[in-house]
Amino acid sequence: MEAHRFDADPDLMAVAADVVRSVESLGGLAYGLCHGDPAPEAFLRSEHGVGLIDWGSVVDGPLLYDVASAVMYLGGPAYAAPLLQAYAAAGGPATADLHQVDLMLRMRWVVQADYFARRLASGDLTGLDEAADNQRGYDRARRALLVELA
Repeated sequence: MEAHRFDADPDLMAVAADVVRSVESLGGLAYGLCHGDPAPEAFLRSEHGVGLIDWGSVVDGPLLYDVASAVMYLGGPAYAAPLLQAYAAAGGPATADLHQVDLMLRMRWVVQADYFARRLASGDLTGLDEAADNQRGYDRARRALLVELA
């Protein structure tokens, strides 16, 4: 895939627009302070417990977004089932919204696609070993949205 701009990919744009509309039509989701990108490496464990670092993507939004991010990083709903069960059992703040986690996971992939498209367009290599990593990230998000979660 040679497109280095999200809007240069009509198939992805159509799916993204549909996902955004669907998320915007949801009502009553639990909102609050979201980390925005709780990747596994953002969790640090010490003798005092576990902490979450790297709050550069913090936003006030649906708490389910962070849950969907965890599902994405775990490899999808099948791999994240134990996490979702534990979250619900513990009464996490977005527990009542878990029935919408698949839609929010699609939204998370839209954000990933946009993130990597922007990095490709600007040549941003921050935190990467090679330029091809941005293309791989974009292609992975595109595949998730157009093939795996379609």
